[in-house]
Amino acid sequence: MLAVIWAIDSSEGAQLRALHLAEHLAFIETQMAIIRIAGPWLNDAGAMIGSMFVIEAESLPAARAWIAADPYTRANVWRRIDVHGYRAAAGTWVGGRNW
Repeated sequence: MLAVIWAIDSSEGAQLRALHLAEHLAFIETQMAIIRIAGPWLNDAGAMIGSMFVIEAESLPAARAWIAADPYTRANVWRRIDVHGYRAAAGTWVGGRNW
C-alpha cells in the first residue's frame, strides 16, 4: 500500500534540520527502495517548513514505524506527523488516470 506522510516542523525545525541533516539523508539513502517521492514543504519565501513522503508500506502501522525511525523524528525536527493511506488516481506519474 502507499502511505503519505506529512511532517510539520517544530518551532526549532530549521536549526534542528541543520544539526541532523547528514544523519537524515543517510537514513533516506538506505530507504530508497520504498520511497516513491519525498521532499521538503516550502513556504512562500522558499524556506523549509516540513516534509512530505509517499512510501510503499505493508500497513499504516508499518509506515508509522518507518517515520519514527527517521533521525529527524528522534531529533524533534517535526512537531506533528500525520500518516494516511494513499491511492494515486490521476496524473502523469500514474500514466493518466486510474479509474
